[in-house]
Parts: sequence; C-alpha cells; structure tokens
Amino acid sequence: MNMTKDIIFICGTEHSEWCWNENFIGYFKGKGYNTHIHVLSNGHTDVDESLKRLKNIIVNIDSKFILVTHSMGNLIVNEFLNRNQLFPSALILLSPYPTNHRILSAIRIAYNYYTISKEELLFSNRINNCEKYIKLLSKESPNIRKLTLTYSKPNVLKFAIPTYIMGSDNDKCIPVKSLVNTMKFYGATLKIYRDICHDSMLDPDWEKIAFDIYRYLENK
Repeated sequence: MNMTKDIIFICGTEHSEWCWNENFIGYFKGKGYNTHIHVLSNGHTDVDESLKRLKNIIVNIDSKFILVTHSMGNLIVNEFLNRNQLFPSALILLSPYPTNHRILSAIRIAYNYYTISKEELLFSNRINNCEKYIKLLSKESPNIRKLTLTYSKPNVLKFAIPTYIMGSDNDKCIPVKSLVNTMKFYGATLKIYRDICHDSMLDPDWEKIAFDIYRYLENK
C-alpha cells in the first residue's frame, strides 16, 4: 500500500474549490487520502502570493504529498518546483497547459476561449446541467493569466517525479498533440480518453478518471 496519503488538488484558471468538491474530494477521502485544494487567485492578484499559499499548504503536511493539477494549474506547479526544494512524490496533470510553443499555444487557446461557448470549451456539450458550473466560474487575475506567456519550465534534471498526464481527444481546450509534447518533456506516462471533456473532474465519466489516478498512485 502506498503510504503517501495527502493530495493537493490545484485548480485551473477561473475555477475554485467547487470543481473538486463535486466529485473528487469525496472519492479520494473514501480511499483514505487527506485532501487539500489550492485556488490560483483566491482573491489575490500576484503569482508570488499564490505560490506562498501553496507552500503554506505543503509545509503543514507531515507526510509526502501528491499534486493533482487541472489545466493551467500545472504552470503554478512549474513555478513552485523551480523556487522550492519541496517535491511531490507524484504529479498528476489533467489536461495540462502546453509547456512549449508558448506564443502559438496562447493564441490558439485564447481563440477557442473567445469564439466557442463555455458549454463546448469546458464540457464538450456532455453535461446537461453545466450552467450551474458556468455560473461558478470566476474572473482570473490578469497576473495569473500572464503565466501563459511568462511561465518557467522546470529543470527536469533537478528532480525525478513520477508524472501521469491525462487528456482527451474530445477536449476543446488542450489538444492531444500538446499533451504528447508535455509527456516527452516530463518523461511522463500519458493516457488519452476518447470522450472526456476538458473539465474531466465534472464529466459524466469522472469516476473513470478518479479510478485511474487512484490506481496509478497505488501501483507506482
């Protein structure tokens, strides 16, 4: 049995605790994990402040910890790993933001953000009651959004963290091609689903994602 029992769930842009509380928190608590949530902005406008809050969560955990990020949350983790010597025992990236071709990636993702509906962008029109989630989306700090252009790449030679990347052919925000590039960069394991939406923790098949994360953590 894996003895690492603390998971920190890191939100993507415009999301907060509700996106993890809906399904994943109860699931992983039921599996015996202690759970924590880090919101990128949470009323703050500075990347340094966001990193400070993440560090405060980590230093108060007695055991090793796991980071589970969604979408742009991986960029905050990259910054954290470059500035600290506190490394997770595992890193799970759900539809992570591309870690190369930053200008082209930012343009393509911004184009989709402004030209297609939230129902399609985040949920691929798979969730009948997604309006309740869309109402919960919050405006992200411009300084947090700026990370898409200013992010640091982690020095992968500096540490070896088991990394599991999960994405979907049906994700309208993060293309599979970028996931393959991210996989190569991290030396990660990659799993691609056929139908899951970008907000996979809220997808009708969210339990498939949760189970695959759980199985990876227990077997690594």
